[in-house]
Parts: sequence; C-alpha cells; structure tokens
Amino acid sequence: MKNIQIKTNRIIKNLKPVNIFAFSVVVIAIMFLVSCSSPTEKVKKSEDKVAKAKEDVKKSKIEHKADLELFRKETERKMVQNDERIAEINAIIINSNNEERKNYEKQISLLGHQNEILKVRAKNYKLDSKDDWETFKSEFNQDMYELQESLRNFAKS
Repeated sequence: MKNIQIKTNRIIKNLKPVNIFAFSVVVIAIMFLVSCSSPTEKVKKSEDKVAKAKEDVKKSKIEHKADLELFRKETERKMVQNDERIAEINAIIINSNNEERKNYEKQISLLGHQNEILKVRAKNYKLDSKDDWETFKSEFNQDMYELQESLRNFAKS
C-alpha cells in the first residue's frame, strides 16, 4: 500500500501544471464534442417530432370521425327498429278496449318521443375531445338500451 502511495506521489510531482491544464482541456473538449449535437441536428430532430405529432393528430381525427360515422349508422339502424316496434305495438293496441288503449297510447307515445330525442342527440353530436366522445357514446348507448328494453317489455305485456 505504501508503494502505491509513493508511486502516485512521484507521478503527481512529475506532472507540470501546464500538462494537467492541457489534459483537462482536451478531456473537456472531447466530452463536449461527443455529447453535443449540432444546432442543425437539433432543429431537424425537432421538425421530425413536430411532423410526427401532426401526423398522429391527423390520424386520430380520421379514426375519431370514422368511429362517429359508424356509431351514427348503427344508431340509425336501431332507430328504424324502434320505429317498427312502435308501429307494431300501435297496431296491436288498436284491438284493446278503450281504457287500456288510452293508457297504452300514452306509454307508446312517450317511448316514441324518447326515440325521437335520441335521434336528435345522435344527429347533433359534434366531435370534441376523445373523452367527451366516449362519455357521450356510453350515456347514449345506455339510454338506447333502456328504450329498447322498454319496447321489448311493452310488446310482451
């Protein structure tokens, strides 16, 4: 251990301050050159990131719009089915006695009104954020399910 310490002291004594300074400058310069990229490279990388982000946004909007169109087509199909069920129920309740018919007509009128409200909601929805879209779609589908269940249950009774 003492030998290593003596050798280290000799090396340090033999190094002149100019050599230590020169060595330090060279090491710092190499580290700087290796770690830094040119401003042109930085600009190019930034431009590439911006272009990719714009492309991602564009792709997301296209997917979002396609999802909305598919949703509207499926909703339209369900609305037609609801209208058909309402017409079938109206044809059936005609044969009911007067008191029952009035009660049934009120109920079916209410269900028809709910169907119309859903049509307007689906038609008037504007694309906003993805979170808003998911919330709207979830709530709308729940309302549609409840309406369809009411129509099924009404037809059974």
